[in-house]
Amino acid sequence: MNSKLLSILALAAISIGLYGLLQSDEPETSSQEKASAPSPEVTYKVISLKAPVNRGDSITRSKLIIETWPENKANQMGIDSDMALPESGDSPLIAREALVAGDILYPDKIVSPESPDYLDYVTRADRIPFPIKVSPTAVVGGAVRAGTLVDIMALASTDQNLANETTVRSFRGVSLSPVLIGVKVLKVDQQQQEATRTEPASTETTLILELTRKQVATMTIAKRIAQLEVHKSFGKTPEQDMSANAGDVLEDYRAIKEFRADSAVIK
Repeated sequence: MNSKLLSILALAAISIGLYGLLQSDEPETSSQEKASAPSPEVTYKVISLKAPVNRGDSITRSKLIIETWPENKANQMGIDSDMALPESGDSPLIAREALVAGDILYPDKIVSPESPDYLDYVTRADRIPFPIKVSPTAVVGGAVRAGTLVDIMALASTDQNLANETTVRSFRGVSLSPVLIGVKVLKVDQQQQEATRTEPASTETTLILELTRKQVATMTIAKRIAQLEVHKSFGKTPEQDMSANAGDVLEDYRAIKEFRADSAVIK
């Protein structure tokens, strides 16, 4: 009886051991299969030029080639991640130096609008970048982007300084006239202003204009004596068609400009 019981226990122990061995073999076999499976090839996106560019030229997508390189080849060229162009909004990206077709477009070869020296590359040698802050309501004629030509208009009065006041106290001497015509916008900066207890949230826009020294002097005066508006240029328009005074708005209003012995000059 004891021998039969021992035989049964021994048989059960052997069965349990065999079951355990079979179970342990399955994950090992599975891990071996996983180890033998080839790992996917690592590749990186590489951007190069398909046409030469000079220093200061704009870099457009039509001048670029985007390829996928294996990791080993990319590493040999100093690339260890996917290449991407920096965000530039409506402003162009600029070549920092002359490059030939086939050159890799490394980040240090590009001047973006966020680069501190961006204006040095987009401003002509005989021009000066000049900032002017404008409200969204002071931009007329559609969206203004880098490269857009604009006219700067001045709303002025001979009786008060409209640069410091938003309300016109007297119609006399009020006029709108162009200060500059057809000047180029180099860059558009926009910053969101958070709402306060007294003011709603707003967008502060600064236009960087490309001006001559004489135009800079004119704008410096205009900013201090008039309210300025930016109008999108639409070709050559006669200056008289861009000017107006109170008499053009109020039919019965006439502003006496000068008295003479036998006449009065009015407008």
